[in-house]
Amino acid sequence: MPRAVLLACPVCDAVLAIRGKRADVSKRSLRATARDHLVEHDLTEPKAAIRKHATAANAVEVIVSPEEYRRLPVDEWTDRDAAGLPDDAMALRGDGAVGGREFGNDGIGSLPDRTTDTASPRSPSREGPSQ
Repeated sequence: MPRAVLLACPVCDAVLAIRGKRADVSKRSLRATARDHLVEHDLTEPKAAIRKHATAANAVEVIVSPEEYRRLPVDEWTDRDAAGLPDDAMALRGDGAVGGREFGNDGIGSLPDRTTDTASPRSPSREGPSQ
C-alpha cells in the first residue's frame, strides 16, 4: 500500500501530502514546505518560525489505497474538507488534533495562564535560618 506524509497548516487547516515514507522526508524539507505556505498568512517572523516547526513536527505518515493515493493533495495546499482525505487514513480531525497531539496549540508563543501560582516554590520559612 502507498504511503504519504501529511502536513496540516496550524493557521488555516489546509493540508498537503508528500508522497513517500516519513523516514525518507527530512525535517528540513518539511519545514521548508511549511515555511513556503505560512508566508501567505503574513505572520510575524517569530510566529511563522514556531508554526513552521510545529507543522513539521506534527507531520503524519499515512497508508492509503492506490486510488486514495492518487487523490492526495500533492501539488498545492488544499482545504482539509476539499482534500478528500480518507476517513480511516489517519486521525487528523477538524480540531487540529493528530493522534492526540494538536497542531499549533503547543502553548509556544501564547500568553501565560495568570490563574496559576507563579511564586517561587521555596518560601523563606523553608530555607532554614539566615546567616
